[in-house]
Amino acid sequence: MKIPFIRAKFKYMFKHKETMGFKTITIKDEVYRDLLKLKRKDESFSELFERLTKREKPDLMRFAGAWKMSDDEWKRIEKTLKERRRSADESFEERVKRLFE
Repeated sequence: MKIPFIRAKFKYMFKHKETMGFKTITIKDEVYRDLLKLKRKDESFSELFERLTKREKPDLMRFAGAWKMSDDEWKRIEKTLKERRRSADESFEERVKRLFE
């Protein structure tokens, strides 16, 4: 079986130079267009890739207190959590019993 040559799908190639040398990657046209949208005017593709791959994780604490929960809502959530924990515990106990029967 002959495998079709896929290079025709790819139009753009990037060369990345660092002290270690160049790296060439091949990407689809659609990906290139998406990268162009993300790339800043004064930014090289190397800098774009670095920015995208070294993104810091968001600080979740900035969302603390964002959800204004009523007491009733909290009680419903707490009740559901307790029921699910109890169910999981019972299920676990049943599985353990079956193992040792």
